[in-house]
Amino acid sequence: IIAGGIALVGKLFSRKLKDTGITGTFGRGFSGESYKFYKGGLLRSDKTTTEALPGDIARPIDQAYGEIRRSVAAMAGTLGLGSKRIKDFSASIEFSTKGLSEEQIVEKLQEELGRVGDKMAAAALGTKAFTRRGESATQTLERLTTSLASVKATWQRLGFPVYRSTRHG
Repeated sequence: IIAGGIALVGKLFSRKLKDTGITGTFGRGFSGESYKFYKGGLLRSDKTTTEALPGDIARPIDQAYGEIRRSVAAMAGTLGLGSKRIKDFSASIEFSTKGLSEEQIVEKLQEELGRVGDKMAAAALGTKAFTRRGESATQTLERLTTSLASVKATWQRLGFPVYRSTRHG
């Protein structure tokens, strides 16, 4: 009876780790944290703790994001799209790492970076008017940039003057 009472008191006031993960914000760079979510007992509330991601994890994420940002900015610049949308861009991520191997966490992080890149490309385009069915914003931006570069090269080979091109003319 005493052991059962102690177990019951433990369940009433205890917390149990239910989830771990990564959360972060992308803007002009990356700022991220790891989190732990504890489910409370009957008389104890849930609790989430966070701590800054260590530099050896945060730095590569920031560097990968920087590459995505530069790539989207370069493609948008080729199309004459304003850089303000990229400068003002922000997005956030949050995903569970509980039960995942290091390889699975890296894969999940790459998926999240892909989604962030696509959101940035969509912001740079500012419209879906040029997007083909089944095409992501990143694919649209890449296709338009490649097409414009091809047209410019052809015009130059034909001896026509090449003017600064934008989506407006």
